[in-house]
Amino acid sequence: MPVFWSVLDKAGNSHTAERIALLKRFIAVFGGNNIAALLADREFVGEDWFAWLQAQAIPFHQRLKRNTRIPNAWNQLKRADQLFGSLKPGQLHHLPSRRPVWGCFVALSALRLNDGDWLIIASSDAPQTQAIEAYARRWEIETLFGCLKAGASTSKTPIWLIPNASANYSACSPWPLPGPIIPASDSTATSPSFLKNPSAASQVYLPTRARLYPQLSSEFLPAI
Repeated sequence: MPVFWSVLDKAGNSHTAERIALLKRFIAVFGGNNIAALLADREFVGEDWFAWLQAQAIPFHQRLKRNTRIPNAWNQLKRADQLFGSLKPGQLHHLPSRRPVWGCFVALSALRLNDGDWLIIASSDAPQTQAIEAYARRWEIETLFGCLKAGASTSKTPIWLIPNASANYSACSPWPLPGPIIPASDSTATSPSFLKNPSAASQVYLPTRARLYPQLSSEFLPAI
């Protein structure tokens, strides 16, 4: 349920100063320690935005555009989708080391979607292993937001906060995942395996256009 919002007298997205002002309103009432993670779509990026979130110790899972330039293991700038280029639909991978993005070091995770698109997440002060599952909550909120837009003029894409467990947050969505997400690799294995808790994977929700293939591959993902 939305608790704070700003009505913009313009088309398009908010800028950094407007987003910071909105978050400050939330923090003034609830405190920053009640933010388990901030979720934001690809439009909400930039050096000032990332720097402010990290300076305020606000955990976030921020989606990145696929053409975001990120250094690889040899410090060569590559597109984000090139760093994860060997992933197949339904596979995910967490880079083992943080990389500089928009002037800040963040943890990077990626999921290859069924339609070939990419879900690439930059995480800061939030568990990297939960990045994809946490970000999936945005889809159910987008459903609510679409209903709200039907009766009011609002910004195209909002930013969302996941309260800490003490805030008694619960979630639901009409788009169940058809099978478990497949990690392409992790720090302890060189071949994919299903999530250790399949029942937990079934609680990840994505929209119809982004449903995943419940497949398993033994391909090795090279260091990137």
